[in-house]
Amino acid sequence: MTRFPIMTAALALLVPAAAGAAHPEPRQMERVAILAHQVEDAARHVHRAAERRSHHGDYWEERGLVRLHEFEDSARHFHRQVESYRADPYHTEADFRRLVRSYRRAQEGLHWIHPDRHVRRDFRRAEQAMEELMWVYGYDEGYYDRRYRHPRWRGSRPRVELRWQWWR
Repeated sequence: MTRFPIMTAALALLVPAAAGAAHPEPRQMERVAILAHQVEDAARHVHRAAERRSHHGDYWEERGLVRLHEFEDSARHFHRQVESYRADPYHTEADFRRLVRSYRRAQEGLHWIHPDRHVRRDFRRAEQAMEELMWVYGYDEGYYDRRYRHPRWRGSRPRVELRWQWWR
């Protein structure tokens, strides 16, 4: 019987520490505000540059532009929330998760619009700020690999190449 209150007290001490691991500390909110501003600027630039340079007009290009638009909207919303709630970093966590989701979708949609070097440069600026924000928020989903780039961007061929040889 005496073990239960001790275990409950130990658990009560550990849960707030684990729950707080996904939030920036209040002293980090100034840096978060700077990064949120950078992400918003980069998202706006990449979206507008991609729209100006779009030339296919097909379904996939339109879908990629929609995803870039969503990324710009969520970056703007996150920046406003960070500016409004600098003293309460817990309030911005849901907005940050939404920003990460839209960032991932924009990353995927960028391949559909056939970006030129200007669009890729602007998106790299957003990537750099997003990576630092993810570090500040303690965000690690395990599937994020910052070394991933589309093979076309690297100037190299895909690692796996499938060929069907009809004579065999």
